[in-house]
Amino acid sequence: MWYGQTRRRGEAGQSLAEFALTLLVLALVVLGLMDFSRAMLAHSTVANAAREGARYASIHPDDTANIRQAALALTVGLDNVSVDVQRPKPEVVEVVVTHTFHPVSLLIGTFFDGGSGAGFTMRARSRMYVE
Repeated sequence: MWYGQTRRRGEAGQSLAEFALTLLVLALVVLGLMDFSRAMLAHSTVANAAREGARYASIHPDDTANIRQAALALTVGLDNVSVDVQRPKPEVVEVVVTHTFHPVSLLIGTFFDGGSGAGFTMRARSRMYVE
């Protein structure tokens, strides 16, 4: 101890309890940020896949298998991805990419899907004119 300082009994235990509570809140914030970042990456990936599929479909409108393959090629890190190709008008092609996102942290999972673990659906749609 330094000169003039007095230490009360139990201060070390109080500091440990405060640190534990602070660490819990900090861990929840960090996990929430990580889940949010993963969700943003998944959404960006799904949107880019839909755009790429529609770009390919504008050049090759009748090649449904390769349209799906062009869209799925950009979803490397995702699972549960589906691609739907539609022709709302003869001169327009539309590609819809759907992905089910599953949050890791329970707090975020409870917020988005009620804690059921079913995840939530991300959907991106892209339309282009047929060339």
